[in-house]
Amino acid sequence: MTDAQRESPPPGPGFEFGVLGPLRALRGGDPVAIGAAKQRVLLASLLIDANRVVPVETLTARLWGEAPPCGARNALQNYVMRLRRVLGGAGGSDPVLTRPQGYLIGVADEAVDLHRFDALVRRARTAVAAGGAEQASALLREALGLWRGQPLSDVPSELLQREVAPALAERRLGAVELRIQADLALGRHGDVLPELRELTAAHPLRERFWAQRMLALYRSGRRGEALQCYRTVGELLSEELGIDPGAELRELHRRLLDADPALAGSDPSGGGAPIRPGAGDGDARPAGDLPAGMTTFAGRERQLAEAQRLLAQARDRFRRDGEVGDAHTATTMRAMAAALLGAWAHMAAFEHGAHPDDVIGPPLGEHPISGGPPAGNQ
Repeated sequence: MTDAQRESPPPGPGFEFGVLGPLRALRGGDPVAIGAAKQRVLLASLLIDANRVVPVETLTARLWGEAPPCGARNALQNYVMRLRRVLGGAGGSDPVLTRPQGYLIGVADEAVDLHRFDALVRRARTAVAAGGAEQASALLREALGLWRGQPLSDVPSELLQREVAPALAERRLGAVELRIQADLALGRHGDVLPELRELTAAHPLRERFWAQRMLALYRSGRRGEALQCYRTVGELLSEELGIDPGAELRELHRRLLDADPALAGSDPSGGGAPIRPGAGDGDARPAGDLPAGMTTFAGRERQLAEAQRLLAQARDRFRRDGEVGDAHTATTMRAMAAALLGAWAHMAAFEHGAHPDDVIGPPLGEHPISGGPPAGNQ
């Protein structure tokens, strides 16, 4: 719904509502019991879009899903009437209003915890942009303190639980990321480490939490554990999704390997913020120029298996072409060299968090074969 559809009718006196957890309604500070399941669904549906008209079709879908009863519109009117009675609208100001296309609940912005949360997060983002990490951290702690559990946890609506509740939970995680960013900027890396361990366990595919954990470990003098985190999330992403870590994690990993001095201190503009590829890259190395050689194959079973596969592929190609009659053609030798170089690249790339293509450079077909991997890595 657009801002043009937003209304600001006089709110009911003393109403407070909560959706950031179990549904909650207060009037004059006293709890209002919303016992009937359909009434909770209706109230939650109106509060999510407070001060905006919620169409009858939307309310119907949230109440009954894809199979509404024949008399759904009349049933909806009855539920609205009952909700008004529960909220104490008779004889007083009624927050639930009827409009031609549907219904709305008119409340002050500060009367709904979701609205207060969003306002605090907006102020925090402004503070972060202005370099006010201390203020941002305080605002975000206040915002996150409004949460009382899983949003709408006692609202029995399949549509709300499938579409609305996860979106609300995502907004909370975004605020957590921003608060940790502010705390890292304030030098609180030791304080956030236990929380980040829990967050990476609870949300293992959320790369930003891994990046923040790596940075916090590095600033705590635990560089080896930070690098191990990169290996852990890299294997997780590969096994679960078949992808490599994103640009932020790869760049942070490179800077950790280089012991980039810029990572060591707090950053008033937001430590833990997304790291742009190439940021702080004053000594960028060309592809294939690895900083150090490998010293052990321990923990590289997957890479060894890939290397063995590529070597077997080269051997089979050699034997097959040899049986045809010319085992030493340039094509066969080039294929063998490509497979051997690919096996070496998979081993070397794993050591440094690079992609094999970054290790071996351009495809072999574009330049003459120079004789193998760089000297010192053979």
